[in-house]
Amino acid sequence: MPPVSKVMRSRAKSLRHNQTDAETALWHLLRFWNNDILTNPEGVLTSLLAALATPLPAGASHG
Repeated sequence: MPPVSKVMRSRAKSLRHNQTDAETALWHLLRFWNNDILTNPEGVLTSLLAALATPLPAGASHG
């Protein structure tokens, strides 16, 4: 496996930080690779529908 570049490490750190901020604001992030969307759209849709069916935590709104 090739070494992870500094840019990729920085990007991963940024994504983790953004996800933490979003979760603190009661948002839930769903990430899909382009390849997943193109090769497995049914699986992606199933994941989206499952996330939409999940009840919101207390104090959250559909804002």
